[in-house]
Amino acid sequence: MRDINKAVKYKKENPKCVNCGCTEYDKLHVHHIVPLCFGGNDVESNMVTLCTECHMRAHQKVAKGNTKNCTGRKPKVAYEEACVHIKRFLDGEIGSNELKDLLKVSRKYQSSVWDIRSLRKYLMEHGISLDEAKETTYESSRRLNIEYERREVA
Repeated sequence: MRDINKAVKYKKENPKCVNCGCTEYDKLHVHHIVPLCFGGNDVESNMVTLCTECHMRAHQKVAKGNTKNCTGRKPKVAYEEACVHIKRFLDGEIGSNELKDLLKVSRKYQSSVWDIRSLRKYLMEHGISLDEAKETTYESSRRLNIEYERREVA
């Protein structure tokens, strides 16, 4: 569950657009450097204050896939390597917990495996819908996660 109060507090403590310097409080927004849909969260290191215009431009870059100049966390595993693990996950060879470990996603990251940026990119590049991928991996992933957790305990 998101803590909206963190974003409101951040905006009050940082009442200036980091891009253009706008200080009109009603035009300011809290922007997440790593979008929430890609696993970003409401921590200060992931938030910046932007005015309406700069915020819209930032989201247009993400929507168009033009993120070369966007800031954000670099993945811990190269995309090419991640693709190998993602394919194994989608083929039912490994479960979601093992995929998170292989992609070096923090155990603190409680969101769904489907929120991992490289997994979503892989699905988009291979023309696989999110619903289709979820349907084909749900049962095998559940079974494999139980086996993986048993191995970890042992």
